[in-house]
Amino acid sequence: MITSPLAHPDILSLILTHADTATLSRCMRVSWQFYDLSAPMLYSNITIIPNNADSFLHGASHGPIILDNGTSRDLKRDLLKLVRIVNIRNHQGCSGFAGNTACTRWRGATIDFPNLETLKVWVGPSPFEGGWFNCPWVPNFNPRTLVMRDVSGLSAGGSYTFAPRSLLCKVRKVVVVIKSLRDLSMVNDDVLSSRKPTPEAPLEMGAQTVLVLWTDTPDDYWGDSASPPRPEESAKMIDQIVLCAISEVDRLTICNAGQMHRGYLGGTSSSLTYDEVEDSVESAIRTRLEEVSRRRKEAGRLKDRSAALRFMSFGEYLRNDAWKGEFDEQEVKAWMRSHR
Repeated sequence: MITSPLAHPDILSLILTHADTATLSRCMRVSWQFYDLSAPMLYSNITIIPNNADSFLHGASHGPIILDNGTSRDLKRDLLKLVRIVNIRNHQGCSGFAGNTACTRWRGATIDFPNLETLKVWVGPSPFEGGWFNCPWVPNFNPRTLVMRDVSGLSAGGSYTFAPRSLLCKVRKVVVVIKSLRDLSMVNDDVLSSRKPTPEAPLEMGAQTVLVLWTDTPDDYWGDSASPPRPEESAKMIDQIVLCAISEVDRLTICNAGQMHRGYLGGTSSSLTYDEVEDSVESAIRTRLEEVSRRRKEAGRLKDRSAALRFMSFGEYLRNDAWKGEFDEQEVKAWMRSHR
């Protein structure tokens, strides 16, 4: 019997890499061979809306039959094992443990992603919007990397207040994407002027944090808006970073400090180079970190806190393949072409 060369797994895999999600879904129903090749492509990176009774989760909790051969095997639960990246873009209407929401039902159904590597969460204008902080299900995820997108409040009265501690304590790496920061000086000023000892860090020993001051391209300024930023706003932003730095993570990398709008530095000149702006921001952060540490009589811990700080451009961060899974290639294409 002559077998078509198209049936070879390597050739089929290459063909299927060009298929859209609808085609991959149909291929899973053709045969077990197509199922085994299509499923990892379709389910390795998924987007869910937990509180909308997402059909993917609904299927996993009720064990549907995908193929027509009469099998009772719980294929949907097997698909959960293929998931490496979960994106949560909308989490509105969750009332936490208080109501009978879909999130409560998923928690009861023991929905799990055993091989999850990266959890990416898009937050709303308010970090507490939609009740995801009190969600009974999402914080039960166990990713190695947590990516928080569109964070507008990095530190509100403490460090790492942008995500539940029950989730932060599990991860090895936190990536925070910041397009703008709200003024939280009303709650942060008292905390930073306090002489009370610094609370225990929410992250495990050895975990690292990456703060990305996001711009779409290397030619854009961070914080560039209709009304130019004022120098005093820079201090409020730096205080939020310092609150993270005093938590003594193994490494705290700050990307794109040199992309900050020059108005933050008290000038309007575009002649300032990236390195000059980055040096100015780094100096301000280290000075403020030392000031807070000495006020709290924690000068002995200042060396480790200072040593954990890293500064680089986003383009430099992308030169290492460790970023893959944290960002989509399309959204960082301009930075990949950059020499910065």
